[in-house]
Amino acid sequence: MACHRDPFSWVTASAHYRVFQGLEVYVEGRNLTNAIARTYLNGNPLLPWAPGQLVGESASGVGEGYSAYGRSFVVGASYRF
Repeated sequence: MACHRDPFSWVTASAHYRVFQGLEVYVEGRNLTNAIARTYLNGNPLLPWAPGQLVGESASGVGEGYSAYGRSFVVGASYRF
């Protein structure tokens, strides 16, 4: 059985700020458009499927055969010696 996934856009943005020599803080947003991946068995849109789920089930609550990754944000700092 082969799976086919529709193309989808995933937008990521990040900003970095050097506080002083060696110390940098940053913020990053992933999947800012809240894209949803749609996967089908044998390329048939009438047979939705999502990895790790039974056909017709959706743990994400966005519909049968769809996987939603959701937006995520990261804030951090790094220091280099």
